[in-house]
Amino acid sequence: MQLRNHIVYRFLTEKHFLNDILRSLLPIEVENLIRHQQSDEEMHRIAMTYKLLEIDEQKAYYITNTVVDKLDMLKVTNKNGIYDWTVFKHVKPCKLTFIFKNNSFLRVWIHHHVIQFLHGQFVYYSQQEKLKYKATGTIDVVQLYVDRNTGEPTAYFAHASANGMEETFYKLLCFFFLSENQEIIVNPGKSYGTKKQPDALSNDINVPVTIVNSCWNITSIRTDGFDVSGHFRLQPCGPALADTRMIFIEPYKKHGYVRKAAKPLE
Repeated sequence: MQLRNHIVYRFLTEKHFLNDILRSLLPIEVENLIRHQQSDEEMHRIAMTYKLLEIDEQKAYYITNTVVDKLDMLKVTNKNGIYDWTVFKHVKPCKLTFIFKNNSFLRVWIHHHVIQFLHGQFVYYSQQEKLKYKATGTIDVVQLYVDRNTGEPTAYFAHASANGMEETFYKLLCFFFLSENQEIIVNPGKSYGTKKQPDALSNDINVPVTIVNSCWNITSIRTDGFDVSGHFRLQPCGPALADTRMIFIEPYKKHGYVRKAAKPLE
């Protein structure tokens, strides 16, 4: 994958693109700012959203399909629609940019008691729209956040454009922070892999990008009968069970055998 052909290239290199996103997220607040009519609350929202957007002190990660394809294997539950975000309460403050192969990205900013998300997806126009707008497509952005101490989500999760996102983001952070992954750093101007490799990357931006591959083994069952498929779950661990790790529950059957893969996924 060449980053210069990905929407994240603009997100990480063009400041005016960040201003366009800011205006799309907070149109009323930005308009009041231009007219010098903004309230203190509006100014705070603008400042915090721009802090979420800006590239300073962020780290970029290419999340390969070895991770994405396993998200559905993690079994999670919620209570009254609220996931247990408190499992991330010990994560140190950080700002991350997750890059995905489908021309989308996710900015994650963890600070104080809050986890903020900004999801950007490039949407291709139809042929008629291309002629109308004289462009190949547009970016669809959604801003979300949760309280990692209480687990309470913002009202943004009730918005139609955010449907299904909370569970996906929750699972993604579980894989990133609570499981073991292979990480490969690709410095600016460098490449990793060949075109035939699914995790190949050409880094065309001026910051390092780390490739993230899942290290979970593939396991197969070679006998007949009723199979219980492999899946992930969150497991309390550490002193007083105060921490959380993500573990893999091996596929099994009561009458048979399990054969593990010889090496991790790459």
